[in-house]
Formats: sequence, structure tokens, C-alpha cells
Amino acid sequence: MKRYFLLSSFILLAMLGWCQQFDVEPTVRFANNNEDVVFILGGRFSADAAFFHTDATEMQNGATISDSRIKTGLKYGEHWKFSADFGFARGKFSQKDIFIEYYDEKTNGGHDAFKVGYFYSPGTTMAQLISTGSLHFIFLSGAASSFFAGRQLGATYKYYNSWFYTEDGVFVENANNNYEHGNNGYDFAGRWLLRKMSSHTAMHIGARARFSHVGGGEERDLEGKSVLCRSLTLSQPLESYVDNDSRFMTVTMPWVNNVIDLGVEAHYHNSKMFARGEYMYKSVTKDTQKAKSMGEDVATDNYQGGYVEAGYQIFGNGYKYDADESLMKGNSARALEVVGRAGFTNLTNKNDGGKLFSATIGMNYSFNKYAQVMLDYTYHRLDNKAFPEDKNIHMLQTRMQFVF
Repeated sequence: MKRYFLLSSFILLAMLGWCQQFDVEPTVRFANNNEDVVFILGGRFSADAAFFHTDATEMQNGATISDSRIKTGLKYGEHWKFSADFGFARGKFSQKDIFIEYYDEKTNGGHDAFKVGYFYSPGTTMAQLISTGSLHFIFLSGAASSFFAGRQLGATYKYYNSWFYTEDGVFVENANNNYEHGNNGYDFAGRWLLRKMSSHTAMHIGARARFSHVGGGEERDLEGKSVLCRSLTLSQPLESYVDNDSRFMTVTMPWVNNVIDLGVEAHYHNSKMFARGEYMYKSVTKDTQKAKSMGEDVATDNYQGGYVEAGYQIFGNGYKYDADESLMKGNSARALEVVGRAGFTNLTNKNDGGKLFSATIGMNYSFNKYAQVMLDYTYHRLDNKAFPEDKNIHMLQTRMQFVF
């Protein structure tokens, strides 16, 4: 009876918004040894405060609950795993990762896994694959937030060993298939890495790719006939949850047909420092025949962005690598680190969505593996014809974060 009371209490607290993801090893476990089943519960809560200074257009200073979620998991035997995440930040319920996975260890030392559900595609950016609680920055790189593919419904196969990693999958564009016009789109995506790991260091270099056929759109009238126009919007908030408006960097393209994402990534860390970066390229092809029938002239649009970031741990138990996902983990004990990042985004093509250079310096202090405070200063240099008087944007942000 006591066990069920404790479980109900933890779920109630989570639903009130005090929790999120497995950024640390979960401490809440309930095991049924007779059935070989383990239920685990984790969570994350973070609150941000920010101050902005701009040349002309005002941004909204203040504070917000940037993240509040629960993560549940179920393990059966040695091979089966179910995971479900749910968010409650900003007073709204949101569906996060929900998937089932079968994983196995090969006799040659390799591992493979089959995953089906709703989760991030391997064709998205490395920065987006990293859990927010393990990012080492308050917000991921602006370029990565512009070019990432959100969570999608699909299936992947993953294989990795000590020197090689690959994950490939197929996804549908809309998990709820609720387009008013048009069919559901589809994606093919993959991530491929060469890597080298030891007890204190890890490095990898590799590439990713994603092909997406856009499905849903709006109907336009052509002499009494309906013509489907599919659109795509790329946008970038200025690396803050407090003012998450993307008005400074946004572009909408009509008559979209296919989208091709290409990227390269590199990562290195030892026990005291890390460095990593990505370059991202997106090509958006158009349905020129339909556009011409409506009297519009369109062409393929190409966009790019990238970032490099680094950190140094002044004291702590060193940086760690997640070999299963080929990503660096967050701090797992009392630690103090300094971090820095520089990045650029170019959303200017035939459609002028703006150009942005960003630089961030920050400091993070972890009281233990559960609680952390963060401080970031970011400078943005903006070039956008829609905001001719805005060139320099300064941001000072802080975060209090708790994970379990």
C-alpha cells in the first residue's frame, strides 16, 4: 500500500509541473521481479529570467517557466523499453517523446536497436537531439533551432560499436494526420558517425541527411478549380524562452515540394573541456508548374547556418559521453564550468528572412546532479530589411534547473 501511495504522490507532483526528463540516472524505481519489469519516473523543472536591450524594437523582459515535464519509462527483460514524456510548461500540456524500443548486444561488441513511436528524427540537428537539461547552455544554438526537424511519428534502426554509429529511419510529416487539404508528407533521414572513445575522452565526426516531401497545404482557386499550395516557414527565436518570438528571423515559402537537409557535425571532449559544432544546409524545391498556373514565379531556395561551442570545467567530475546516442551528457555532480558559443544563420534568399550572427558566454554551477544555476550573456548582430533600425541585440539570462 505504501508503494502505491508513493507512486501516486510522485505522479501528482509531476502533473503540478515540478518535473522532466532523464538527464540523470532515475532514482525513482518500482520493480516487479517476478515479471522482470521495472518502472522508472523522472522529471525536470526550469525557470528563466531575462533582460534584453535592443536598438529599436522592444523585447519583453521578465521571467517564465521554461520547462516542466515528466518522463516515465518501463523496461521489460533485457531487450524491451517503453518511454513516454509529457510537458506542462506555460500552462499547456504538450506531447513529447513516446516510443517503444527493442535493443540487443551483438557477440562482436556491437549494439543495435529498433525504435517505433513519436520522437526526434536522426536527420535533425545534433543540438536538438541533446536533452535541454544536458545542453550546457540555456538555449540551443539559434541556427540549430531554425533548421531542426521536430518530433515525428516514425521508425528507426540504429547500429553502433566503439568506432561507428548509424541511425536511419522513415517518418510521416504530421503525427495526427489532420491536414484539412492534401495528404500526409513523409521523411527519410539518417545520421552517420565515425568515433573514438576511451574512459576520459570521446570524439566523433560525421554527417546527417533528411529528405522530406511536404504534404498538407491550402487550396487556392484557379478558374473554378482547386490548386493545392504547400508552404513552409523557417524561423528562429533569439535563443531565449522568456521572449520566444521569432519576428526578427522568419521566412515563409509558398509552393513547396520537397525539402533536403544536409549537415556535418564534430565533437571532442576530455575530462576538463569540450568542443563541438555543426554546419547546416537546407534546400527547398518548389512546385513550379502549379505556381506558374497561378501567375507566380518561384525557384529553389537555399539556406545555411552553423555554430561552434566549447566549455571548460573548473571543478567537477569531468565530462561524460553517451555512447548509445553519440551525445555528451550534462554535469552529474557538483561542478563549475564556463562555456562559449558563436553561430550564424542565413535565411536570406529570394525571400529575405534575415541574417544573424550570435555570440554567447556563460557560466554554470551544479550544486549536485539534480540542481543547477546558469548565467548566459548573448550578443546578436542582426541584418534584416524588415527591421532596418535593429542591428545590435543584447541579452542577459539566468536559469534555475532541477532534474531527477
